[in-house]
Amino acid sequence: LIRAIENELQAKIIVITIPDPSLSLMDFYNIMAAELNMGRSFENKGGFLIEFKKLILKLASSHQRVLIIIDESQRLTSALLEEIRLLSNIDLGGKVLINTFFVGQLEFKALIARSENLAVRQRITVSYEISPLTADETPKYIWHRLKVGGASRPIFTPEAIGLIHGYSRGYPRLINIICDHALMSGYSRGVDRIDEKIIKECGDELRVAIGSDPHEEKPMPPAEPQNKKPAAGLSPVPAADQRHPWRGALVFAGFLALLGLTWYFAGDRISNELARWGKGKELATLPGQKAPSLTDEKTDRVHPWRLTVALNQNYMKCRLRHPPRKALSKKRRRRRL
Repeated sequence: LIRAIENELQAKIIVITIPDPSLSLMDFYNIMAAELNMGRSFENKGGFLIEFKKLILKLASSHQRVLIIIDESQRLTSALLEEIRLLSNIDLGGKVLINTFFVGQLEFKALIARSENLAVRQRITVSYEISPLTADETPKYIWHRLKVGGASRPIFTPEAIGLIHGYSRGYPRLINIICDHALMSGYSRGVDRIDEKIIKECGDELRVAIGSDPHEEKPMPPAEPQNKKPAAGLSPVPAADQRHPWRGALVFAGFLALLGLTWYFAGDRISNELARWGKGKELATLPGQKAPSLTDEKTDRVHPWRLTVALNQNYMKCRLRHPPRKALSKKRRRRRL
């Protein structure tokens, strides 16, 4: 379609074609400069606009207009769309010097419908949407393509054309893909007519490219929930525990943290109390009971803890009988001397 427009209008107006508009602003301007043969590249927006306006006014003086064709318009951003609108503001005495032609898929309608693109939408004067071909239009389209390719007679049977329409759902691009593949298959087999069998094989092979046939697709039944019974002898897990299995882990982690903090702040005190309680229990003797001996009766070996306790007891008795003397002053030492 774009090539047909270029061939028809090239002699009357200057056509600028942007095949992929997913560009930055300066890349977009430099591509336009190359299409207009401006002979240089630009580093900033201001420099381009100055030279672009001069060129447009020069073309207008020779009664030439500029048409910007933007293919794949659904890939445009709102910012770049606004810049294109501002280019169309260049006029001469109220006469429009630049026209813009957007070509894209259905997603472009959603882009134009956004609130930030209201100014662009109000500038659009003509809009046309090409709908898919009907079952009556598909054979005419295929025959037109065959005549352009040099065919002098129909090659596809009516049944094959009906199946092509079902696979392609009327989209010309998908019709082209299926017919090209079918013609290659017929040539490799040496047949002069493409029948329904060849189209079915091509549809199966091209299922990823064209999608599956909507008439042959059957919706998958919903999966039935499986009611699994708990094993014998095991009680089922409560619903709360199944939904929140991490609660037990949090409680256990909190307990460990509390135990660690307690030992960190009061560990020495607890150790001393346990040591005192253990010594007192070992040293305590009942009335009429012998005091624990320092040696083991069976092996005659001295237990280290008993020896330590006995030495401590003797030391404490000595301290009580003979308290330590106070330090003598220097005068008292001299008198004694």
